[in-house]
Amino acid sequence: MLFQILDGPEGSVVNTIVGSKEFVKSTFDYYREVERTAEEQEQLLKDSSRNIRDIRLAECDWIVPLTDHPQHSAYLTYRAALRGWPSDKSGGFPDISLIPPAP
Repeated sequence: MLFQILDGPEGSVVNTIVGSKEFVKSTFDYYREVERTAEEQEQLLKDSSRNIRDIRLAECDWIVPLTDHPQHSAYLTYRAALRGWPSDKSGGFPDISLIPPAP
């Protein structure tokens, strides 16, 4: 769920976060839930999945120039699968549980 965190009962927005209602309620005094359409929710899911994919690519950037790394070829294949995941119709995008696994 998407929430706006406020600086008082009628205050201005100081932050926008994604979290469970229980977390927000127990952590912040002033907040309001932001309603989203199904299209907005789907786009948020796609954007989040792409961000996770980008993080996983960045985590193994250091292997690319190391041609003598024992798993260099496997990582190149993994990175290609990560880059192609959003456009691969059978890859399950944006379901993050179906992101290509690391070697």
